[in-house]
Amino acid sequence: MTFVDPKTFPDDDLLHIIETNPNPAHIMRYTPQYQAWLQDCMAEAKERNLFAPYRYTLRSTGGNSRKYGHCEVCGEYASEVFSQAKEERFGINGETFRSTTFGHKKCLLKIRK
Repeated sequence: MTFVDPKTFPDDDLLHIIETNPNPAHIMRYTPQYQAWLQDCMAEAKERNLFAPYRYTLRSTGGNSRKYGHCEVCGEYASEVFSQAKEERFGINGETFRSTTFGHKKCLLKIRK
């Protein structure tokens, strides 16, 4: 059996694999290759810092403060406005809450936890 390299998975797919993986007490029922692949998936998720309580994505809106308003962090005009989405994970099931902030890139990076 061939397993797909965990480095090729998007973050959401990798988290899904880990969250739905079997209970460690039952993993011994699986082949050594499958066990090694799950360990590789876990290592890749740790490397990407997917277990942090907050995940951020930062993107340029392609617009300025005339279109999106002043920076929500410092209140000043921005010639290029970025949007930063903050995703928080809660509970055992990994329920998420997402909030978005608009502003200067440097301001948004500064407010990250």
